[in-house]
Order: sequence, then structure tokens, then C-alpha cells
Amino acid sequence: PEPRWEAWDEFLESALRRQPTLSLFLNTTLRRADRAGDGSLAAVTGASEGRELRLAAPLFADCTGSAALGRMAGADFRDDAEARDTYGEPLADQRIAAPGVRLIGDVTLTEGHLRDAAAFDDEVAYGGWPLSADYGWNEESRAAHPDLWLPSLYPIPLRSLYSRNVPNLLMAGSNASASAVARLSTGVMGTAAVMGQAIGTCAAVCRKRDATPRAVAEQHLWELQQTLLKDDAALVNRLSEDPGDLARFSRAVATSKLTDETIPSNVINGVTRATDDWPQLWASAPKIGFPTNIELDFVERRVVDTIHLTFDTGLSRALTLTDDPERQATMVLGPQPETVKRYTVLAGLTTRWNPLVEVDDNVQRKRIHHFAPVRVNRLRVMIHETHGADHARIYEIRCCAEGLPPD
Repeated sequence: PEPRWEAWDEFLESALRRQPTLSLFLNTTLRRADRAGDGSLAAVTGASEGRELRLAAPLFADCTGSAALGRMAGADFRDDAEARDTYGEPLADQRIAAPGVRLIGDVTLTEGHLRDAAAFDDEVAYGGWPLSADYGWNEESRAAHPDLWLPSLYPIPLRSLYSRNVPNLLMAGSNASASAVARLSTGVMGTAAVMGQAIGTCAAVCRKRDATPRAVAEQHLWELQQTLLKDDAALVNRLSEDPGDLARFSRAVATSKLTDETIPSNVINGVTRATDDWPQLWASAPKIGFPTNIELDFVERRVVDTIHLTFDTGLSRALTLTDDPERQATMVLGPQPETVKRYTVLAGLTTRWNPLVEVDDNVQRKRIHHFAPVRVNRLRVMIHETHGADHARIYEIRCCAEGLPPD
């Protein structure tokens, strides 16, 4: 609730420390990168508190912002601003101070890609920041510089997130493959974060399929994109098509709806963000009050052991660390009022309802619950309370049989 960067650092570190398969080496300076005979990156060496640390791995990711790892590994890069005719970029004629180092992938994002929201079959992330290095962007800036504004979100392809000549090197952030102009938009923190999720998930698919990132783009793209969507990533032009999601084959019904657009079927339509023409969530009517229910009717019996719930956490509202009192005044510090706080998941078989999950103090957007396998005709999510809103809001419900141990 208080704008203290050190508190945020401590929170992030504590989250990292809780990951059982993650080794964290803080205050380590990269010193050397070793290549294998096939041109891939074999190991990196770093220095920390006077000792040397060598890390060998099948995959690496350069998220340094300065492309330090990629340059040491001999990856192709650019550190100058392209001429206007290089990619046909109108803004390239304008002086771009400190264009930054960008590693070169199989695709280099350009001003035209961003302005046109160019469709890529291998989209794995998205961006939308204006083509401006001014991070205090606001409506006043937009009015003064309308030529820098992008009309919509744009997709980011996997082919811009791996090196074209170091086959096992991924990258995310401001050193991803983009022109100096495009980097003004792709290099901001929010976009870097979704790139990071994309390449981390790509790395998992690489290990599972014994494949390089380029091979994933060519042969395992559907698996990567569906995994990202299941993990609540947003893709501009892709819907959830997971055949293991039994909710897709159900009928969604609810006790009420807020408007004719916030209908129950929105929770199984494969979209988890509002779009220009549709809210993409179910919302209950305030007059009904709490508790309020939404159900999935499977018609025939199904065996489930996992449910995924995606709630509304007010993503359209700014929430960030800042010392600016005017910006702080626009924020809700703490759980967002739209977010469901207390809920129960019940299994329905014929006329009986048995509770599977009970949560009393939720603050998160995405919740996944594992329980002992149960045979059901219906699943019900009963909302008892939010963090302030007078009605319930849910973007997505998934259910499946994953075979994982109960929580």
C-alpha cells in the first residue's frame, strides 16, 4: 500500500525464493559466454563476491536490456538507428537518442508492424505503448503528438524473441529484435514482462519437445500459444482451444446478468480481456445481491479434478509505485473492488451439491484449484463477497482432469 521500492523488491525476492526449481544468484556480474561447436551457447561465467560461478544449460535468455549476454555469445545485434528507407519508417528520420542495443531475430519488428498491428502466426505477446521515449505519457502528450500514438494493441512474434544465429538464445525486453523506432514501444517494462512470460513458456516447450526456439515456432506453436492462454497471457488474435478444457463443451447459466453483454457464456468463449466491442466477462445483477451463482452444465457426466477461475482485478485502472500524489489519488491501494473475495466451488451430481473449494480472502485474478477426482453433471461457482463491488465479475472458468495431487 505504501510507495516503497525496497518493499516491492523484498516482495519479488520472497516470491522467487518460494519457487523450488529456481536458483537465484543476486549481485552476479556476467564475465564470459562460451560457445559450443554448433554455434549454440554452452555456458556463462559470472563473478559474485570474489568467486567465479559457471552455469551450463541447454537454453539461455538475455533479459539484460543491454544485450550483454547476446553480444558476448556472438549473437547478431544492432546498436545504431536505422535510416528511414531501411524499413520504410516515417519516424526514422527523426533523431532517436540512445537507440540501444537490439539482438537480431528471425523477425525484426518495425514501426509499420506496430502501426498496422501486423498479424503473425507465431504471436506470443503484445504491446501498445506509444512510439515515444517519454515514460510520462498522458492524454496531454497524446494531443500534442498524435503521430506517436498506436491505434491498437499489436502482436509480438516468437521469431523476434530468439537469436537468428545463436540457436539456443532467447531474449525479452528492450534488447528484443526490433528497429530503433519500434523499440520505443517494445522496450517498456509492461511489454518486457509479457515477453518474459512468452520466452519462459517457450523454454519449457523446448525442454519438453527437445527442440530449439526456432523449432517451436515451426512445429510446436499451437502448444505454446495454448499454454500461454491457459496461464492467463493475452494474445491479440488467438482464442483458447484447449481440448482438455471441459468447460468449452458445457452450457453456462447464471442466476442473473448485469447487462445483455455480460452474459454467462462469456466465461467459456476463450477470451479473458475486454475487447473494443464486448466486455468478455460475466457480471451479475446488483439487485440480486450475494450469494450469486454461475454454473457449467455438462449434460452428461464428466470427471474433473481441477478448476481455473479468472476474476476481474481492474486491469484498466493504474496500479504502480509512484511518488506523484496526483497519480496515487487515481489508484486503489490494496485489493481492487471488482475482485471476488469469497467464493465456493460446488460439484453437482443429479440433485446433490457438494463443496469442492472454499476461499475466504482472495486477492488474485487467476486461481487454480486441484481436488480429488469427482464425477459431475454440473459445476457451480457461488460468489459470496467482493472487495467492494456490488456484483460478481468472472472472465473465465476452465475445468479439466489434470491428474495432479489435491491442494
